[in-house]
Amino acid sequence: MNKFILPHTSASDSNLMHDNPFAWRWKHAEHWGRMPYQTKITPVLPRGNAVEHGGDQILLHQASVEDASDAAQNDFLVRVEKDKADDLNEEEAIQYNDIPAYIAQLHRALHSDDFKELGLGKFISRQGFHKEIIPTQAGEMEFVGYSDWTFEKGTVDLKSTTAIPGVMRDSHAFQLGFYADMTGLDQYCLYCKPVGALTPTGKVSKAVGFAFRKLNKTQQEFVRSERIARAKHMAAMYSLSWEQAQYLTMPRDIGGFRWDDGLRELANKEWGILK
Repeated sequence: MNKFILPHTSASDSNLMHDNPFAWRWKHAEHWGRMPYQTKITPVLPRGNAVEHGGDQILLHQASVEDASDAAQNDFLVRVEKDKADDLNEEEAIQYNDIPAYIAQLHRALHSDDFKELGLGKFISRQGFHKEIIPTQAGEMEFVGYSDWTFEKGTVDLKSTTAIPGVMRDSHAFQLGFYADMTGLDQYCLYCKPVGALTPTGKVSKAVGFAFRKLNKTQQEFVRSERIARAKHMAAMYSLSWEQAQYLTMPRDIGGFRWDDGLRELANKEWGILK
């Protein structure tokens, strides 16, 4: 197999290829000399980034729930390129209005006994960059990623969600397994869902809307082998022609969350699949 310069990859890119190879091929169409297609970004992504920004304020500046919420909502407006909340569309407004509830739970989590019992020590930094070089049959591939919050004895990755899983989700374990190998530190997902600070009657809510989930050694070992296998699979795909890659990336589950109308139109043109 000929060797060439391979595009870098990441956990999210690798998960996209695993879950929706059709979307992955179009995302990287430039490699084959074609115009790439990136699926539409929904307001969920900037909301997640904004909540993380609110968490930064809590960890770096000991911000209150109110101050962290204000900072997060302002960050959201910047990310969706709107001057004020009144300019938001319906989808954006839903995510914007949920931010204070997410921040309330995040603030509670970072001041909880559950968090203290993790024994992570002093907060070190945010947005830690990690890179691994994975040898493949077509050349070296860079696997890169950013961990949210690094402490002396572990890292915490924030996942703002509408439902808290009983165990760490597979896609998140794939991501945190990479961080574990790069840092040698324990890895935790902090899941937060939007439970309000007050009940409908105005009383302080006692509902718990957060949970810490730790990456275990079995997960770490499995995702390490899977990360290498996926990189080799990706390198093999890059070595094919556009037409060859097309036949190995047939669309599936085109009603799923990783699809938008533009990508469905491409699937219809290539494969005659309508939705």
